Amino acid sequence: MLQEIAKERNLSLTTVENHILQCFEEGMEVNTEAFLSDEERKMIELAVEKTGGEKLKPIKEELPDDISYFQIKVFLHERVMAVK
Repeated sequence: MLQEIAKERNLSLTTVENHILQCFEEGMEVNTEAFLSDEERKMIELAVEKTGGEKLKPIKEELPDDISYFQIKVFLHERVMAVK
């Protein structure tokens, strides 16, 4: 889905992902279910608990290769928004 948007708008995938993360930061509602399955969410949660969640790289190293840094950031933004 994100790759299609990037191609259609002639942007890099990273740019599209950063735009979505910016939406989070600006308080916009984002449907995170489009980016994270329940299983992925659980795996990321366990990795965050294990590593302390302070830095992205240790979290990523605890996860399968198919989970991206973007998905980790989405999860972390979800947690921040849940606290507010």
